[in-house]
Amino acid sequence: MVRVDSMDEAERLKKSLRDGHVATVVGPATTGGLVGIPATGADHIEIDPADFDQAVRHLYRRRDELAGYLADSAALATPLPDGKGPVAVHMRKAFGLRARDVEGGVRAALQSYVAQLDLVIDALENVKKMHVAVDDSTAAAFKAQA
Repeated sequence: MVRVDSMDEAERLKKSLRDGHVATVVGPATTGGLVGIPATGADHIEIDPADFDQAVRHLYRRRDELAGYLADSAALATPLPDGKGPVAVHMRKAFGLRARDVEGGVRAALQSYVAQLDLVIDALENVKKMHVAVDDSTAAAFKAQA
């Protein structure tokens, strides 16, 4: 994917494509994805349910780690003692805002990350269930034809 911001860039891109001087940015599909789900071609994905379960368990560990940080972040909600400098009161107030559950705060960000990981995990588990169901129904159809 290339972002083109002007006609001049589009013309240069068109010329480079015509001349064959385009560098490959994305490499070919490999047999192992980042989380261990093998991809064997551009038109389909093959999954091994055990490998898929391992990837989901890894995501659960990351989710639990974030949930632990969220639990620990309760200490951030307590105000800091004021220092002696001229900006101490302002720093305490600013830190308090950034640490709380309000939008833009550390706790709000952690809550959002945990919720997003929950959605990703649910989606991946549903994908696995659908793939297994399709494989099972296809196997049953082949057995019925035999």
